[in-house]
Amino acid sequence: MVKDSRFKRITQFTTDYSPSTITKYESTKTGMSTVVVDRQSPKVLGFFTVATEIFDDSGAPHTLEHLIFMGSKSYRYKGFLDRLASRAYSDTNAWTDTDQTVYELESAGWKGFSSILPVYIEHLLLPTMTDAACYTEVHHVDGDGKDAGVVYSEMQGVQNTSGSLMELEMQRLLYPKDIGYRYETGGMMENLRVLTADRIREFHKAMYDPKNITLVIIGEVDHDELLKILEDFEDKLDDRFFQPDPKWKRPWYDSKLPPALPGNTVSTVEFPEEDESMGEVMVSWLGPDCRSGVDFTALDVLSAFLAGSSVSLLEAALVECKDAVASSVYLNVGSRPKSQLTIYMSGVETKRLAEAERRLFDTFRKAVTEGINLEYMRDCVRRTRRTKKHDVETSVHYFSGPIISDALYGKRSAEHLVTLKNLEDFDVLEAWTEDQWKAYINKWFVANKHVSVLGKPSAKLAKKIEEDENARIEEQIKKLGPKGLEELKKKLADAKAENEREIPKEILEKFKIPPVDSINFITTKTGRAGLAKKDDTFPKDPKGTDVPLYLHYESIPSNFVQISIILSTGSVPEELKALLPVYEWNFFNTAIQHDCGKIIDYETVVKKLESETVGFSIQQYDRAVGECIKISIQVEPENYEKGIQWLKDLLWNNVFEEKRLSVQVQKLRADIPEEKRDGSEVKRTVLNTILFTEDGLNNATGTFVKARTLRALKTGLEEDSESVISKFKQLRDSLCKPDNMRILVIGDVEKLKAPVSVWEKFLPKGYKPGKLAPIDRRTDKLSPEGKKPSGTGIIVPMATIDSTFSSHVTRAPSSKSDPLVPAITVAISYLGAVEGPLWVAVRGAGLAYGSHFQHDKDAGFLQYSVYRSPDAAKAFAAAKKIVSDFATGKTPIDENAFEAARSAIAVQFADQEPTFQSAAESSFINQAIWGMSKNYNKEFLKKVEGVTPDDMRSILQNLFLNCFDGKNSVTVVTSSAGKVDMVIEGFQKEGITLQKKSIAEFDDGGDDDEDSDDGSDTGSETGSESEEEEDDESVKNTRD
Repeated sequence: MVKDSRFKRITQFTTDYSPSTITKYESTKTGMSTVVVDRQSPKVLGFFTVATEIFDDSGAPHTLEHLIFMGSKSYRYKGFLDRLASRAYSDTNAWTDTDQTVYELESAGWKGFSSILPVYIEHLLLPTMTDAACYTEVHHVDGDGKDAGVVYSEMQGVQNTSGSLMELEMQRLLYPKDIGYRYETGGMMENLRVLTADRIREFHKAMYDPKNITLVIIGEVDHDELLKILEDFEDKLDDRFFQPDPKWKRPWYDSKLPPALPGNTVSTVEFPEEDESMGEVMVSWLGPDCRSGVDFTALDVLSAFLAGSSVSLLEAALVECKDAVASSVYLNVGSRPKSQLTIYMSGVETKRLAEAERRLFDTFRKAVTEGINLEYMRDCVRRTRRTKKHDVETSVHYFSGPIISDALYGKRSAEHLVTLKNLEDFDVLEAWTEDQWKAYINKWFVANKHVSVLGKPSAKLAKKIEEDENARIEEQIKKLGPKGLEELKKKLADAKAENEREIPKEILEKFKIPPVDSINFITTKTGRAGLAKKDDTFPKDPKGTDVPLYLHYESIPSNFVQISIILSTGSVPEELKALLPVYEWNFFNTAIQHDCGKIIDYETVVKKLESETVGFSIQQYDRAVGECIKISIQVEPENYEKGIQWLKDLLWNNVFEEKRLSVQVQKLRADIPEEKRDGSEVKRTVLNTILFTEDGLNNATGTFVKARTLRALKTGLEEDSESVISKFKQLRDSLCKPDNMRILVIGDVEKLKAPVSVWEKFLPKGYKPGKLAPIDRRTDKLSPEGKKPSGTGIIVPMATIDSTFSSHVTRAPSSKSDPLVPAITVAISYLGAVEGPLWVAVRGAGLAYGSHFQHDKDAGFLQYSVYRSPDAAKAFAAAKKIVSDFATGKTPIDENAFEAARSAIAVQFADQEPTFQSAAESSFINQAIWGMSKNYNKEFLKKVEGVTPDDMRSILQNLFLNCFDGKNSVTVVTSSAGKVDMVIEGFQKEGITLQKKSIAEFDDGGDDDEDSDDGSDTGSETGSESEEEEDDESVKNTRD
């Protein structure tokens, strides 16, 4: 530590369950705290935490989060922080929650992180917060009389969703007006329309003080350099930050606690939805103090016991039963001095909302009066402890949550922080008796007062919201008049001009780009055996390595072993692929029949599986190849052979039972209406129907095909279950062939006694080795329009979204080795940088919450997408102009931004491999799936260094512009119903012709049948919608 540093070390300890050392420092000058978690990773993560407390719905916490990135005292340029980050292998982001605003800095290596840190902290404490920034970033009315703004677009996309409306009602009923948890810190649209820059500045002055900020840093950190950076920064601060304020109260920590609930409350909240068949239930209690040790840790265990699997208490009683009332149930715990415990039930028939709520409490009361399965509870204790140890290894973010919670609610003496040292609470919980667990459940979930919110879909409300918004806009335009609109147009242009002042080149160049070798990428040891073996001498096995299976090993330091089987689906007949969603749901929730004929019921199977593993999953392998299925199981090394036996039993010895299949079909059917409410999901599903053949996995398992398949399965199981079961057996037999498998083992392979030979027992009886099946690619499943896009355009009206989404797809290289890929990657990085060209033109102008390009090498597509836009056509037009101007040379490619774009690609690779586990999987994907070198990433970075601005201009001209060409692309838009005509007209001006189609037209008649009566007095047609969140890559460079 720096000698005589004024940042005093409050505590330092190494955790018992991971090689992580946690150190807390606190400044004696300003009170600012810093918590460092030292652990090996190519990434250094920063979570700069501000406790934020407010007593209104103005949205000041959220809007301030956005304004922080608009410039600071020494760097008075919008986007300077982000431009700097892109030069230093870094990304920035932020989120605002009810009790916190957290600013993220993720860097590939300490050098980049340390260069940005003081600039970032200055932005937090000394932001510019100009009127112009507030006008464009928060809310404004454009020259057409429409409301826009980045934050406004964001909240417009979520305010009227079922989750937001129910959550707001819950907050209002749980907390009185003098408790901050009551309020919507994101900002209600009606409040954002009147929020002023002065109100935001007042909030900043009240909350953004060094003593209210905790810097959480995770990775390989130079402590001496860190403390020197912080001290130097403090020396430059104004005296006002050092003056003690006797009136200052620590937000939340010194605040009044929520009072006990006076009684039980049940409230019904309507949300806009044309399909009125399915609703949701939310029940909340005020629970134990998040600082209470064992009492709070017990909630982790209880979460697994109540809703962790198909045999857990609530799942078995409410979901996994013949008379199910929900498709899913889970417990969420809000960490607070009086924690908020919330149980969510989704996929609840509208006519059974009240029944579902009653049955929840009946289940709790029964557990308290009749007893619980103590051995299963203790299994949950042990499994939760194993899972935490595994999560530390596999997630570089693991410690951020509890440390942020400590920053908000813990003592400054680190009394609560040091509880992260060990997992001893689980030793105590494992010794709890049945009576102790029953008393705990009774105290917090039965005797405790609660609030229940029943979410009811309403077609009338959907129509009313649309009509009211149209009327408000019409009145607004009328009130402004032509002159007023022209003035607003000029005001917006002036604000944009002020915000978009060019950053002087010499300021950016003061910050040198660190060398790539400053990034400590993780390395793994690769081995192969069986059909995968080349000239490998690893792994060694005393019984030999000649097994008729494709076996790939990645050795890493780990306390666990992950076994994954990648299955190609090309061998599955087209008519059976649609059964895969049910097959996947059933895979780990099935009875097993051993060779002796004895059947082990599914409850026993699940409980035993949970007791002998750390985790398990089955999913479409989108990270690598979308036409494959990935099955994974994680075990402790001593259970390696048991893990293999489990996979064998689940693949070939599973029993398809009519009762279990009916339960899974019922659950999946209940989820369909919710999927149809999601604007992004509907857009994606419609796009897949256009681009891929019917036997492509994306199509065969998509929402619309799934809805039809589930209807047919329901009828088939009722009328001829043996025929349906026969089809599932055919699916299993066609999919689960050893020749169809590529097996990946990740762990400390050298410590396994027989890493290869044990797989001999995995092979089914009578198996005769054949030829290894090729890996299925999505390029083999393209429709004629997918092979050669020719201008198909679809717009889908949706009742439950207030904004618009769009995707524009054209053909692109479908191989990682294609010589154009480096230039494509650089162009995407350049255009999509935070505060880069697309950000400024689309998001910065308030035209959308986000937009991005994506290169899908598996299918061979380049896609431009717009996310949460008031008018996707305007965002599309702005992006088109940007790309065209760069392609033609009208706009020069900025040298500094180009260098930063190339540097950012190194960050992308570090993002993919932040842990040993993820680095191991990347190594497997590069070698076994794509046939590339183990060192592909490093080799690719060298190719990126050779990309020139001319290469980028060429690829923009010859490829990227095709996304905006109505003759060479496919366009799909989802839109709020009231905006459809406006959006169609806007795209027509850009040469894109859209055909309006309803969801019902894709869904072949919707999901209405004799048992989907909603029980309401409005009556409704089926089919519809809502909005949620875009896929991961779409929100990479957005503020939350």
